[in-house]
Amino acid sequence: MDINEKKASIIALIRKIGPVLPGSVSKEIDLSILMTSTLLSEMVSDKILKISYIKVGSSPLYYLSGQENMLEKFFDYLNNKEKEAFRLLRKKGVLEDSKLGPVTRVALRNLRDFAIPIKAADKIFWRFYSANKEDTIKKIKSILLPKVKAGKIGRKEKAKEKIERKKREIKQGDFAKKVYSFLQNNQIIVLEEKEIKKKFLFFEVVVPTTIEKIKFLVIAKDKKNINDDDLSLALQKGQSAKMPVLFLSAGKLTKKAKENVKNLHSYLFFKSL
Repeated sequence: MDINEKKASIIALIRKIGPVLPGSVSKEIDLSILMTSTLLSEMVSDKILKISYIKVGSSPLYYLSGQENMLEKFFDYLNNKEKEAFRLLRKKGVLEDSKLGPVTRVALRNLRDFAIPIKAADKIFWRFYSANKEDTIKKIKSILLPKVKAGKIGRKEKAKEKIERKKREIKQGDFAKKVYSFLQNNQIIVLEEKEIKKKFLFFEVVVPTTIEKIKFLVIAKDKKNINDDDLSLALQKGQSAKMPVLFLSAGKLTKKAKENVKNLHSYLFFKSL
């Protein structure tokens, strides 16, 4: 017995008629069912043939890669629940497992020739075997992403609204009103509100002069006494941004701070509100 000839005959038979049962192969190659089944199993192990999950009686079908659609000819061998699940999946192309009834979910797990599982975002989806894989992934994304984005956008919007609401509340306070009033009265234009707190406001502004407009950092602090540390921190921000600093406060400079402001006249300016 030439095994390679027998294998060639099996391939020729399946190529001609499609998925076959071991009994049909046995007759074609003139071998016992036992020997034929052994040969078929060997060819499956060598990835020459594929074996179906669907069974005709108690036997699976053997077929070549690319003949998957021909297994549909054996649709009648499915039970009623599997037929219903098959029709639903074929119609939809993709199904979300968690949205299905328990009977359908079990049926899909038994339809391993036709229902391909895909895991995404801790969920299981089922793709009909002949549905385009890329299209299926797009459908799954369209199912998942709107929910994810909506949640993220919703949280971001709420956080942004909360920040803006807090800013509005701060701006209505007495200290903030004094700061904004000073800026407006001196025709100082706010370019960016960098930090808005109840007792601390930090801006990037443009200060008009008789020659040109100059960018400044404005630091406003609601504190009774402004000391060296306050000025030092403000100066560091100015040096980091390479801009002069306008320090605003309703409080007074300590004696030492007052002396230091004089020495920093081109880098830091203090104005009382």
